[in-house]
Amino acid sequence: MATKLSASELLQEMEDAKRAVTAAREQCELARSVVEEARADYAQANEARQACGHDVDALSSQLDATLAKVLHAPEFVIEFQANIGCYQCYVHIALEDATPTLVTNATKREIQLRVQDTTIFKATLAYAVDPKYSSVRVQKDHVHLRLPLTSAAKEDRKTAMTAGMAARTLSRAELDVRNYTELQCRCCGQVISNVNRPFNKVLPLPSSNWMEMVDFWGAAEGAFEHIPKDGIHAALDRVYVGQSDLLVHPDNIHAEMELHMASVRCLRCHTILGSQDEIGINLQKYLLQAKDVLDAYSSDSVIVTKLLEVIESEGLFRFDLVPSDADSPNQHLVLQVLSWDATIQTSGASAAQNVVKVLFTTTPTADDRLPTKELAFPSDLLETVTARLATSAELLPASLTGLNNLTLGFLFG
Repeated sequence: MATKLSASELLQEMEDAKRAVTAAREQCELARSVVEEARADYAQANEARQACGHDVDALSSQLDATLAKVLHAPEFVIEFQANIGCYQCYVHIALEDATPTLVTNATKREIQLRVQDTTIFKATLAYAVDPKYSSVRVQKDHVHLRLPLTSAAKEDRKTAMTAGMAARTLSRAELDVRNYTELQCRCCGQVISNVNRPFNKVLPLPSSNWMEMVDFWGAAEGAFEHIPKDGIHAALDRVYVGQSDLLVHPDNIHAEMELHMASVRCLRCHTILGSQDEIGINLQKYLLQAKDVLDAYSSDSVIVTKLLEVIESEGLFRFDLVPSDADSPNQHLVLQVLSWDATIQTSGASAAQNVVKVLFTTTPTADDRLPTKELAFPSDLLETVTARLATSAELLPASLTGLNNLTLGFLFG
């Protein structure tokens, strides 16, 4: 028989039950709060995952685009032969069992090389080319494009065509006296000009064979009597600008410059900047700074200027360059000039640069078939130019090794 609870006991049980229910509700709310926090964390994590996924997709797309660009932008050299109006393009890419197609756009002066629907090379040229007479040849380590100009482009080219020294005109900036407020050594930045004697005039300096042409310049007798017959001498406060050098008066040079003997040296780093003789001081452009107007000149410019002068005055194209000092008496650089009115455009430098195309070797050769002109230059200059020639040879495909044990290369200037 069940025990009958008293009223007080029933009341106590009811209170205990209420407390149990309250505790259960609190546990339920706590569990619900934990669940909500977990849901919020999950939602946040899901959003982060989706954002990361989008970032990964975007980066993947960028990587694909970059890889495609790299793979379809091989190294190249585009040589423009101005005398015949033709581009020679060498694309460093090996194609196995593939036939490339040349696509041209005369309006935009663009060329493309395609394999099926993929563009493997494209470039913009200065002149429109004629696809009818263009050719594509697949070689072992490169693709060669021969791209003659259109008839219209050739006519446009002829109106402005120059050759040799005339093709290397001085810029307006080089003939602006405001750019010669300070002449500096390019090696160390030392000011070498006399700031107390500023230059007030800049004039172009004719090539070394200008006197030979005087008789052809004047129609009237005595038209050039004002031109000195013993050569152009340096004038006070004037800069005479040559193709690769500047002729200045000694008084316009810093008083502490080392002007003893024949050489002119920087007073800080002692670099030989030029030479001194009875006509004045000759400073080499490639060793100077003058408000950036001389930055384009390199050691090649000195060699190129002399080569072109000899070519124009004597008609010789083979040269034996020897040291003018006793530092390296056995040093030689033999050059055979192939083209002196050309430009090249490379994957590393989009702007076209004037070049002289040569075959070269550092081994003296006994070849009596062509007359050779010996030219003397400082040994350090010859060493620098020889190294630059070797570097320029690497622009061309390895299969183009040269001719008669000579290497094909370019002098820039």
